[in-house]
Amino acid sequence: MKVFVIISMKEVFIMKKKVVSIILIIIMLMSVLPLNAAATSSRASNIRVILDGRTLSFDVPPMVINNRTMVPMRAIFEALGATVDWNSRTQTATGTRAGTVVVLTIGSRSPTVNGRVVPIDQPGVVVSGRTMVPLRFVSEAFGVNVDWNASTQTVTITRPGAPTHPTPTPTPTPAFKEGLYINHKHAETGGNPGYYPTLEILPNNRYRFTENFYEGLATITGTYTFSGPIVALNVPSDSVGFFGRTLEFHARGNDLIFVSPNLSMTLNGDIFRFDG
Repeated sequence: MKVFVIISMKEVFIMKKKVVSIILIIIMLMSVLPLNAAATSSRASNIRVILDGRTLSFDVPPMVINNRTMVPMRAIFEALGATVDWNSRTQTATGTRAGTVVVLTIGSRSPTVNGRVVPIDQPGVVVSGRTMVPLRFVSEAFGVNVDWNASTQTVTITRPGAPTHPTPTPTPTPAFKEGLYINHKHAETGGNPGYYPTLEILPNNRYRFTENFYEGLATITGTYTFSGPIVALNVPSDSVGFFGRTLEFHARGNDLIFVSPNLSMTLNGDIFRFDG
């Protein structure tokens, strides 16, 4: 028994229309997938952007698309000192700085610099709600030097004549530790070992300072303060020879150098060397 199915021309037209719609949807999805893949891989990398010695931060991290570093549009324009206007209808950004006007439209490979077309191989795109633009093009359009270090994933941008802001190097704290310090000059000149001036740094910010007066030893004890590199001994008011003054030493390596500015003494400039 044979069954004949009769399909009208109207039904054929509807079926063809559905097939065309499905094909168009597949093409649109395929065009979006490469961008998403690029965005995913770029977030996994750690691209660092340095401008005049200072690391820039972005709300959307830099990413590499088609071997081009892309960064948020407004952030890079403003970091370079340019004002930026955004036309949401035409998806066009206009950046202006010191007489230079850069016009870049999302999806276009023909941005302009002062009205002159400068072709680029990677146009601006929108990722995670942020407009991403090619970093090198924008920077060089404003006359800025750009260097790329692949091994460290670092982009270095340098504006001609701009002051640099390198990361400050912490000042090392001078070496200063508890123990006995012996006057180095007296020891080298062969003085009586029993009369070597010594400074002993004790726990709990206390000290014991011994000096010889008229062939007799005088020992002072008290507290000290350390405000690198100055070690200041607080001398009691009844101490022999110093009359309540503050004695200061400059910490340098394993040495304490006597530097009290308000005392005229033969000790000034003497080195007290750490002896353990």
